[in-house]
Amino acid sequence: MINSSFFVYLLFFYCTIRYNIISSCKGCDLSMNDEFQSIGELYQRVMPALQTKVGKLHKKGITTVGEDDIWNLLMEKWKNGKGLTLFDIVNDIMSLDEKVIIDKFKIEKDS
Repeated sequence: MINSSFFVYLLFFYCTIRYNIISSCKGCDLSMNDEFQSIGELYQRVMPALQTKVGKLHKKGITTVGEDDIWNLLMEKWKNGKGLTLFDIVNDIMSLDEKVIIDKFKIEKDS
């Protein structure tokens, strides 16, 4: 059985290729509005990355944080972003530091 990490890496690979193709084109700008009709559609598209991040947090003992918590935390960062790409969004999800999550939600790690 293939785990969700595979799908996240596949999505990451797709985003990298798409970003490189588009960024090499003069005048091309892939923003969230260009690719997605709604925030809900974007949320569904990055759900595998969110699920993988939550799974990694659970393995580290942070069990009270869910996909919505990570999404809402990063939405604060993205709300003024211009020209965000799917690559940037997935990268932000996967590289979000657990210390930021612990501080934001004032939680203690389960041992």
